[in-house]
Amino acid sequence: MNSNLTLSEILAKIQRKFNTIVIITLLFTLISLVITLLLPKQYKAESQLVMLQKANPNIDSYTAQRSIDSNVNLLIDLVYTDVFFTNFIAENIEIKNLFPDNLRDRRILFARNIVVRSRGTGFVSVDTYDKSSELALNMNKVVVNKLTEQAKSLLGDTANIQVVNQPALYEGVGRPNILINLLGSAILGFVVGVGYILTKKDNAIIYDFGIDDIASPPLPDDVTIAQNPVLDLENTPTISPDTEYDSQKF
Repeated sequence: MNSNLTLSEILAKIQRKFNTIVIITLLFTLISLVITLLLPKQYKAESQLVMLQKANPNIDSYTAQRSIDSNVNLLIDLVYTDVFFTNFIAENIEIKNLFPDNLRDRRILFARNIVVRSRGTGFVSVDTYDKSSELALNMNKVVVNKLTEQAKSLLGDTANIQVVNQPALYEGVGRPNILINLLGSAILGFVVGVGYILTKKDNAIIYDFGIDDIASPPLPDDVTIAQNPVLDLENTPTISPDTEYDSQKF
């Protein structure tokens, strides 16, 4: 993009080439729609827990809050350990068969299909995904049970974790999210379209017939100036009062 362009020139160029931007945006959106429809569908189960700090007169509210946040992060990190995974798959043979034996592939799949994250102060959300709605729900129940057990043994009497939203199936398809994918691809296509028309030089050509530069208005940087066209005077027919019309010459 020409760094010398002013804001008004940029806006004018966008307005002039807006149809190109729309076409690129629609193209990105269409490609995203096709890819989204081809991806395998997965169901989603979701639940929510909350961690409560037990009252302690020797700890102020700020320190208690920091302690809760620290414990929540500790539990989330615990979910993605090999120890937790071993306890997780031991509960159900069908769940165990979902994950490959290779350690690296197993961790990647587990992190993709088991999503545990913090949802505000003390709240933890658990989302599980699978092509089978039954397995997605079962995985969510196992994660919640194992997480509450680990919290009790890990935190002891300092905090208490409770399930506030029991595991339940999400209405509709969990993945892929068509609306989010289309919106994201449309935004990306618009940005790419704007970048394309700002970096692409116009093909306009202005012929220089020797007019004084002082009388000529300034030209944009992306306009090409061509030299005077060369006329072939020798082969150009001349016309006089006595010339008869000849269709072969004119």
